[in-house]
This record gives sequence, C-alpha cells and structure tokens, in this order.
Amino acid sequence: MSDKRAAILKQYASRLPDEPGVYIFVGDDEKVLYIGKAKSLKKRVASYFGQSGSARIELLVRKASKIEHIVTPTESEALLLENNLIKKEQPRYNVLLKDDKSFPWIVIKDEAFPRVMMTRKVTEGDGEYFGPYTSAAMTRSLLSMIQQIYKPRTCALKLDERKISLGKYRACIAFQIGRCKAPCEGRVSANEYAESVRQIRRILCGNLRELTKELEGIIKEYAADLRYEEAQEVKDILDAVSRFRSKSVVVNPSAGDLDVTGFSAGGDMAVVSFMRVVEGSVVQAFSLSLKRQFEESGPELLSLAIGEIINRVGSLSSTVIVPFEPEMTYGDSRYVVPVRGDRKKLLDMAERNALFSRLQMAKKESPGPPGNLNASTLEGLRVDLNMVQTPAHIEGFDISTSQGANTVAACVVFRNGMPVRSEFRHYIIKGVEGQNDFAAMREVIFRRYSRVIREGLQMPDLIIVDGGKGQLTSALDGLSTINTTIEPVVIGVAKRLEIIYRKNDPVPLYLDKRGRSLKLIQKVRNEAHRFVLALHRKRMLGQLTSTDLGNIKGVGHKTISNLRDHFGTLEGIGERSLEELSAVVGEGRARLIKNFFNRENRDAD
Repeated sequence: MSDKRAAILKQYASRLPDEPGVYIFVGDDEKVLYIGKAKSLKKRVASYFGQSGSARIELLVRKASKIEHIVTPTESEALLLENNLIKKEQPRYNVLLKDDKSFPWIVIKDEAFPRVMMTRKVTEGDGEYFGPYTSAAMTRSLLSMIQQIYKPRTCALKLDERKISLGKYRACIAFQIGRCKAPCEGRVSANEYAESVRQIRRILCGNLRELTKELEGIIKEYAADLRYEEAQEVKDILDAVSRFRSKSVVVNPSAGDLDVTGFSAGGDMAVVSFMRVVEGSVVQAFSLSLKRQFEESGPELLSLAIGEIINRVGSLSSTVIVPFEPEMTYGDSRYVVPVRGDRKKLLDMAERNALFSRLQMAKKESPGPPGNLNASTLEGLRVDLNMVQTPAHIEGFDISTSQGANTVAACVVFRNGMPVRSEFRHYIIKGVEGQNDFAAMREVIFRRYSRVIREGLQMPDLIIVDGGKGQLTSALDGLSTINTTIEPVVIGVAKRLEIIYRKNDPVPLYLDKRGRSLKLIQKVRNEAHRFVLALHRKRMLGQLTSTDLGNIKGVGHKTISNLRDHFGTLEGIGERSLEELSAVVGEGRARLIKNFFNRENRDAD
C-alpha cells in the first residue's frame, strides 16, 4: 500500500465517531473485503493502523482502498447488522461461520386453517418457525403427537371460507381415517381450528406446564357440566402431552427458562453450541462452527455466534449462560458466567457438546491417506479461489492438435477430489479450420454444457481449462452463448509458472507450489492432458496405418507410432530428409519410407 493511500485511510479512521456501529473495508474493485462491528468505531478502526499486527491484518489494510461505516444506536444493533451484512456480501477476510448440519424445523404456515409441517428450509414470511431441533426423528415424533391430538390438515388446498360455505371442497381420505377434522367441508369452525393452533404453538414453544394446567381446568369444567365425552377427549390430549413431556430432556425443573452457550476452540476452528431450556427441559439445541481469519479472540467469536443465534431463534431468553463475557451483548438479556450449581452443570453440558462437535468436524477435515483428496482440500481450494460454494464437482478441459490437423478435445470429471473416469468424454472438433486452439476451446465448452442443460444434468462448481487468458476467455465465450442461470467458476492454468487466471481479475493468482489446492488443480489439468493425448495419438496412428505406409514390409505399428510422435502428420513425414528419418527409425526403414514417398510423388506427376 502506498504511503499516500495509508495516510488517507488513517485520516479517515481518525475522523470516525466514538459510537457503536459497523465498519467495512472495501478494495479497489469495490468488492467488500471485511466487515466488523465495534463499540467505538473510532478506536476499533484506528487499531488496524497500529505499529504491530498479524500478517492477515497487514494484508487487509494493504488491499483496502477505502473504509465505510454505519453508526447504530446500540451495540446489539451493530452485532445484528454485522451478521446480516456478512451473509449478504460474503467478504473474503471474515470469519467463516456455518451450521454443523441442516437441522429440521417445524413451521405453522401463514394461511387459512394453517398446516403444521417439518422443513429444513426457513423462508421468511411463509409462516411461524420453531426449532431447529436436534434430530429429524424427534421432530417427526413431535409432529406425530400433534397430528394425533389436534388433527391439523395436511392437504395443500388454498382454503377459502366463502368456498367452504358453498361446498366447493370435498374431504379426502385423511378425514375418513380420522387424521383430519375436514375444515374444507366446514366440519370444524375457524375459531375452533385457531384454538387448536394456539395450543400447538404452546407445545412447540415448550410451555408444557402451562398447557397442562389449562387442560386440567378444561376437564374439570366439562365434568362439572356433565359433558363427559368432551372431557374424555381433552383427557386424551392431556395424557399425550404428559407422555411427550416425560420424554423431554429434563435438566432441573427449578432451572426455569434460559439459554446456554458452550464454546470450544482449537487451531483456527471454533464451535459454539446453543441450548434453549424451557421449564427445566432442553427443547432445542444446535451448533455453529467458526473459522478464524485474524486470530479473533473467544469473546469476539462468541459475539458473532450470538448474532447468528438471534437470527435463527428470534430472540434470546432473559438469562443467557455463557463461558465468558462476549465482546458485545444483545438487548436486555443478562449474561451469566456460573461457577457452581445447576447452571454450571448446564454450561458443562453445552461445553461438552461444543467439544464433541469440533472434534467431529476436525476428524472429517483431517488429511486422508496419500493420494486421496478430501473435504479439507476442497474447502481450501474454495477459500483460495474465493468461491461461494465448495468445488465438489470439477471438470477440466484440454485441446490437442498437430499443425492444425486432427484437432480433438477432452473433458475430465472429478467429484469430491477424485476422478470419475466413467464420465470422461472425448470430442472431435468439427467447426474449426487450421490451428486455432481458442476456437476449439469455445466449441467444446459450448457442446459440453449445451448438452448438460438440455439433458438436465448437473453443472460443475468449477471448470479448469489448460491455458492462460486466451483459453479462459474462449471458455467464458462458449458459456455465455448457453441459456443457463447457473454460472460455474472458470479458471485458466498457464503452464510452467502455474499461474491461475480468473474472470474479471486483471491480476493472476499465484498459489502455494506445495499447497494441496494447486496440486488438485494440477491433477485435473494433467488428467485432461493425458486423456486428450490418448485420443490424438489413436486418431493419428489410425490415419497413418490406413495409408499404404502401413503396408510397407518392415514398417509396423511401433515404427509408425515413433514417426507420428516426431513428425506429426503424413505430410510432415514425407517432407523429412533421409537423415532425419534415419535418426528416428534407422537407415534401413528410412530408405523404405523415403522410396515410398518418392514413388507416390512420381505417380502424382
């Protein structure tokens, strides 16, 4: 970074307000490099220009062309704003944060006579979501209990009360087998159905104790009015709720309602586990993994995780159990670091969950046996190429030609870092005349992915082409003519220096020569090169042996193969002198071959 740019950024930092907010480092191409939060924007941003810092911080400051900021009324709003902006912009230098898995949720749909369903995808404005839950089996068990007690509808009909009154709908088999109350035929009123949904909501919120008391009161009222059948129906509901409550993980009934976060860190990975306790029972739990980028402290990582937890569960309980004070807090919640008692036991449970999750993730990403490329390599490649998605599906291309003749191409396929040879494909280039590797690359890319789109096959996450800027541009041109909304990342790999060229990036990328990312790229490139040369040799040999040259006594396949490797085409062999041919196949065979071409020339005259 030039001294002039450094002075400008430093001056900007000195003028920032001493208030909470979010700061954004922006690069020369207007791409967001890093997003951070601060209790004091002035002090935090100024710390980046101190005398000492990590190599990553120095690199970040060197790449930044400007710093933007957003002032927020409170620290908690800065925390949530940072979380949302990171998700939107995906800055390269921010902590990588993700779920340990795709957890199931239960949603009460926002519609007339709402359905109650399990889902793994949260869609804003689609309904009220509860979860995430620790297992799909538990979620299905809960839904089954709700279906048995309240019988909410499961059909996808868009019910309308006017059409119901006119008899426009007919009950399905779910009503006939006693799994639905048939609101579509008006067999249950909107108010009665809404009351059932209200009770379902209380079960999903974990307020089983209050619901139990309410149901007991209703039973007494019905019994006093001699409404014994209705009392028995409510008693069945109460029994089912009691059975479900007995299966919940009860920590201590006196623990009350609170949230618990555990923390475990090792190397550049950290895991924050979350548990929600309602009336002494654990009603939901999940873990978040975080990958350090700038040696962030535990309090910083915990703050980031809390922001993501709030986005997922809506809001925190009034009391939050933590292993240490987070750097920034949210709302009116009270953060407690327990040292003994039931709350310390809860914290220990969350800490064990975090440690277990971290060890499991580390095991998944540990290097496999030599020669195997695992998830860790693919994740490293994703980071090095600044990709959004891990390149689990990679395809590589190469072109081979001999002085503009017999131009062929090859496509190789790698899944999870390993070649899938059954999916390798050869292409004979048809629409290119003469020596034009760029046009050949454009043709093979267009042919390959036109067919992929046409047949509904999977597009790759990453495309690797053998060559520099020219081949990369040709590949991108071929893709641009295909009608698809899916845009794989495309890179070109220049030989010798192993320089990586990317779309819209004027500066080439130099990867660590000993790193696993470059070794995987080289493996794909080399496999494509080997595969295309195999086809090229086969076609060349076939053409040579199909001529009278293959019928010369004493000239066999091996001799023709040597001639092809040295001189390429049939014309190239015929133009060579006796001495040049003798150096390859010996003087005796060279004379036979030279006599053959001399005879061919006389016949032509």
